[in-house]
Amino acid sequence: MAMKQRVNLYQTTLKPLQQRASLARVLVSFTALLLLMITAGVHLSYQQMQLQKQLTQQQSLLQAHTETLSNLQLALSQRQPDAQLQQQLVMLEQSNARKQQLLNYLQHEMTTQTQGYASVMEGFAKLDPKGLWLTSFSLGAEHNQLQGVSVNPALVPLWLQSLGQIPALQGQQFSDIELTPSERKPYLLFSVTKQTKDAKP
Repeated sequence: MAMKQRVNLYQTTLKPLQQRASLARVLVSFTALLLLMITAGVHLSYQQMQLQKQLTQQQSLLQAHTETLSNLQLALSQRQPDAQLQQQLVMLEQSNARKQQLLNYLQHEMTTQTQGYASVMEGFAKLDPKGLWLTSFSLGAEHNQLQGVSVNPALVPLWLQSLGQIPALQGQQFSDIELTPSERKPYLLFSVTKQTKDAKP
């Protein structure tokens, strides 16, 4: 079961204005990074709530199936073997095994989501290039996308190379780069995507 998550952080208030002093540039970078971290945190909390809801539902189903399975096992132990009853027992055992696997997967996803996004956000915070701002990102099993604003198109590939310093993004190659002129010159909007060969467009 592939889990895909998307974080949309771009707002019109994040369009960079012409910096006239180094202090103004620092304030703009800090504000954009702060909004990025706050919005990603809210999104991650929502995703965890959804996973927790699924986890609770599956736990309830598993408990109900376990009780039925125990009743069938008790019935079989107190009477002569019954082919139909034995078949029901086997089907319930298989169903319970699948549900347990799903529970284990959901619990694993809740843990890895928190650790993975924390690692990515920490990496983005350390990579704070001058003249480039990340405004949104989407990380999934089959599709990754990074979007932002830059004052120089040459900064984008250099920044992409530096992403290898983030453990969660090591080994990933973003091959599709789009640059679009912004309404505010000399800024450019960039979008970088990476899609696995098996992913469907």
